[in-house]
Amino acid sequence: MATERDPIIPRYARIPAWNVLVGRILLAYLFVPEGLGKLMNPGQTLGTSPLVGAAIEIGFGLALLFGTWPRGTGIVLALFSVASAFQIHSFWDLADAQRLVQKALFDRDLATAGGLLVLASIDPKAHGRSIAALH
Repeated sequence: MATERDPIIPRYARIPAWNVLVGRILLAYLFVPEGLGKLMNPGQTLGTSPLVGAAIEIGFGLALLFGTWPRGTGIVLALFSVASAFQIHSFWDLADAQRLVQKALFDRDLATAGGLLVLASIDPKAHGRSIAALH
């Protein structure tokens, strides 16, 4: 059954604004603290330059949190997550115990990218663009 607000999408198929907000908060929680850690301990960072990785994680993580440019932010962070998975978590080169740990981290990065792509596909006008959307 369609509504006046959105005649194409039935009411039961809409995602409540609070679900989108909580999802953005939880996804941002993966990126912002990680980026801050890279700034505080640049010598312990694997892969790309610590400054580049930190800038992407903090900048786009905060954009994700606050709902700024949601589609672009989701796509950029999804690409970053896939690139990080292949660059940093190369489990195929490791022995048993380390292989399992890196495989789990690799899978986490790919699953995160999937969630970010789903989030990027949600219409921000229909589900609250800003963090203030939760009333």
